[in-house]
Parts: sequence; C-alpha cells; structure tokens
Amino acid sequence: MYYATAQADGEQVELALKEPRMSGTLHTETVERMMKEAETWQKLDDHDHVVSVVDYDSEPLPWIAMEYMDGGHLGERIDEMGLGQKLWTSLAVTEAVDHAHR
Repeated sequence: MYYATAQADGEQVELALKEPRMSGTLHTETVERMMKEAETWQKLDDHDHVVSVVDYDSEPLPWIAMEYMDGGHLGERIDEMGLGQKLWTSLAVTEAVDHAHR
C-alpha cells in the first residue's frame, strides 16, 4: 500500500493506493484478479465500516485507489483500547463482514 494525495473538487483528498504484489512478470491472471477485487469491493463500500473505493484501473499496472484511514493496525492497537472500544470495534468488523457476505 502507498499513501497519496489528490485534488478532487478543489479539496485535497488522502488516498491509499494498492498495487499487485509481484516480482518479475505481471501475469494476466493477476490483473484480472485485482480488477475483480476492485469491482467487488466497490459494490461493498456503501457500508459505514467498509473503506470506499475511489477509482481503479489496469493501466499501466493494475491499481486501486481507496479512502485512506489513519487508524493504524488493529493488532498493534488492541492492547491499548478500553473494553468499550474493543466491543465497538468487534461489532463494526462483524457488521462489515456480514454486509460483505450478504
């Protein structure tokens, strides 16, 4: 993942950019898988607890631009959270996964 900023409607927007993990040749299957991921993710991003897809493309390399969230890594923060925050986070993740499976 990469961090980027872009201008949209006169405002600076923070983005996270995802590119395929690869070493060497980029195979067609990798491009197709990433574009299918972007299309699926975009169908799910209408939920409050799912990061929004801003844009994606397969040229010049496949990429997905999504809403940047600055919360850090949950695994690194869980020990410093209070019980209420842990419960809220668990429910939010559960709701997002339920939304994705529906």
